Amino acid sequence: MARLPFPDADLPGRSPKPRDTGPRAITVTELAATVKAALAQSLPTRIRVVGEISNFSDRAHWFFSLKDEGAAIRCVCFASAARKVNFAVKDRMQVFATGRVDYYETQGNIQ
Repeated sequence: MARLPFPDADLPGRSPKPRDTGPRAITVTELAATVKAALAQSLPTRIRVVGEISNFSDRAHWFFSLKDEGAAIRCVCFASAARKVNFAVKDRMQVFATGRVDYYETQGNIQ
């Protein structure tokens, strides 16, 4: 018989053994909501970031990453804001970006 990855999983004719398993397990949805709330509470509503544009994609909205030598974060510039930019955006440009940080639960992304 194959061994189940969870030692207390229900087996036919066998009850799981009670044991202290640490904190209560939460759902992925609960965790995502907690992450979203923590970001909203701990960050200002508008942030200005300097970084280099990479992976720029010009669709109706602009999708790209801002990066420096230590990290990268995914970004989106919605079409209404992109229309107000008065220069051609391309990869490897060093820019100041102003916006808000949000967590999109369905995709598991911070942007």
